Amino acid sequence: MRKSVEKLHNRFMKKGVVLTSLLITFLVSCQKETQKDDKNYQSQNSISMNKEVDILKNQLKKGLKATVGDAVDYQIEYNDEDVKAEGQIVKDILKQNGYKPLTNDEFNARIKEVFQRQIDTASDKEYLYVNLIAPCSNEVVFYKNNLIDYDGIFVYKKNNFIAPLFAIPELIDYQDKYPEVIHFEENLSGDYKSPEGDKVVMKKWMNEKDLKQKRYENIQSIVARNKYLFNNSKADFVWLKTNDEVFLKSLVKTFGYVKDPELLSFVLNSDYKNPPELEKILWNKRCSGEIVFNKEVMDVISHSKSEEQRSYLAAIQEYIVKEILNKKSSMSFAKKAEILGKLAYYGEKMGEKVGMQYQFFSSLNSIDGKQYEHEFKKNNYYHLPDFKNVWEETKMGGVALPGME
Repeated sequence: MRKSVEKLHNRFMKKGVVLTSLLITFLVSCQKETQKDDKNYQSQNSISMNKEVDILKNQLKKGLKATVGDAVDYQIEYNDEDVKAEGQIVKDILKQNGYKPLTNDEFNARIKEVFQRQIDTASDKEYLYVNLIAPCSNEVVFYKNNLIDYDGIFVYKKNNFIAPLFAIPELIDYQDKYPEVIHFEENLSGDYKSPEGDKVVMKKWMNEKDLKQKRYENIQSIVARNKYLFNNSKADFVWLKTNDEVFLKSLVKTFGYVKDPELLSFVLNSDYKNPPELEKILWNKRCSGEIVFNKEVMDVISHSKSEEQRSYLAAIQEYIVKEILNKKSSMSFAKKAEILGKLAYYGEKMGEKVGMQYQFFSSLNSIDGKQYEHEFKKNNYYHLPDFKNVWEETKMGGVALPGME
């Protein structure tokens, strides 16, 4: 019995030795693979950092800003490498600030909804450019935004975020991260030749006193834009209203994005007293040429306080009169009749509740009334159930004709 126990013990001991040996071999193998992966990562990271330093040096050579001739601003042109380098930096910035990237399908759908741009998933290009001044242009602009000649964003398809063009010093403390470039920048000449052969005088990045504050503001703007548009962050929307108003307004007035009632209310309240700007809110012309009436504006007005409703409706009534008299409209008369007809229809419906009845369709009827009526009938009153009744009852401004009592 004792010998049997000893044999069994020896057998387990041998198996234990084998298992321990296998475990050690496995752990050593894993350690080697980990070390190999670490070396590969360090190598790739080193290559990436070296590439970033090269791009940074090229940007430092161009300067923060530049002038040519009699102190005329010289537009510094960047390139594809600058945009890609920015993308890597912004990716880290957004991650550090709690941004949650959407899936590719979600992101593509959102870009289509907000900017009316279709992302080509078959293309291997890492980004596309959305022009906030000329939305129908697909040309990539490698100049930084000045809100007059240039204003746009890059849509980064791989990591699903957006950002305007910024140079590396505008996003990171480049002297702290890459101290080796300090001496390099100090020794740069204060001027260089443009591709056209003109002498360009530049201001060095290192001499910009407010660079740290501007860098902070740039990061705030990038984070707020992305978290508002793609993470539905209300706090960032509030920040944008105070600090990035031009961008918010462009979403509605340039691209026709009217799906967010709070955004639409903000833009409407800001610009409704200015007829040309109000027009951009009331309807939008797509790049396809299609003109879209923004009924969502009328929904926002209907949920406003009575006093606000009267102010908005008064502005719309003024716009209707202006457009009736406008003989150089960019719209066809048929489309003009639809836009003004719908505005007048909703105006009458809401106006009746706030003491402004009979002020909208009567304006249309006063000039070219027969033509408008012809368009209304031809288009089946735009499939609005009581459009015909409202038109008939209000087109005379409350004056009843025989048989209407």
